Amino acid sequence: MKDKYLFDTSALYPLIIELLRGKINLNFLSNAYILDLTIYEIGNVLWKESKIKNKIKDPVETMQNFLKIIEKFNLITEIDYTKVLKLAIERNLTFYDSAYVYIAEENNLTLVTYDKELLGKTKNAKTLDEIISKS
Repeated sequence: MKDKYLFDTSALYPLIIELLRGKINLNFLSNAYILDLTIYEIGNVLWKESKIKNKIKDPVETMQNFLKIIEKFNLITEIDYTKVLKLAIERNLTFYDSAYVYIAEENNLTLVTYDKELLGKTKNAKTLDEIISKS
């Protein structure tokens, strides 16, 4: 895999599930990036899966397992928030979504998402299914 990928939560969560099941090789992660924001979003998904949907019995243990995989991703922490806001206004995106679009486009990363709006408003975006079938 030569391309570099930025994962949003909609793609990262199912990717981690597949990695934990051993269906995808961890070498895949050498060119994979996430925002620090993504970790909070994953935590929120696990909370919802536990508290609201009753799908996860031990969300703390699940988060620990997720973090073992997340630590293998390249973490992006430096963001120009004023440019993110400008992009959000220009493309009519939320500030959160705009952060993913901005980082992907500024760093020549392919944004990996299942969010239909982001797929349509990002210069280079693909679904997880598209990149897994490619690698």
